Amino acid sequence: MLLTMLPFEVARWLKFSDGTKVTPASLRGADRGMFVLDRNENPVLLVENEWALGWISDNNPKLEMNATP
Repeated sequence: MLLTMLPFEVARWLKFSDGTKVTPASLRGADRGMFVLDRNENPVLLVENEWALGWISDNNPKLEMNATP
């Protein structure tokens, strides 16, 4: 098994306030981090720092980000 360190320090569970499904295509700035699904298939965004998180939040006004699922 090979483990690789990734630069991500912040994880946020995502949902849109209008009920739209969160996908990398529906999320502006998803390329600033890594979009993954947790074991319950909930969308999670991993980003390097709080600045990147703020940029994504500012550019997705209907996006709700939670520190826990």
